[in-house]
Amino acid sequence: LGEVEAALDVVNGFRDRPAGTLRLNVPISASRLVLPKIVPGFLAAYPAIRLEVIAEENFVDLLVAGCDAGIRYDERLEQDMIAVPI
Repeated sequence: LGEVEAALDVVNGFRDRPAGTLRLNVPISASRLVLPKIVPGFLAAYPAIRLEVIAEENFVDLLVAGCDAGIRYDERLEQDMIAVPI
């Protein structure tokens, strides 16, 4: 029981501190116009996050491409995606 509690303590230490790689797919224009305004603050707030940006003009399905999130313009939002204004 002590080992389980110790393991839970370790895991709970990460609960309020996001960590890992965030794969983001964006149009090239967003990589130039949007990301420079928001990425520095995001990385400062979440220093344990490694951001991987895939910038391309071709429209890709985020899930098929293995991405966690993406920036899309209104007309390019996949039907099963949730939009959050930035």
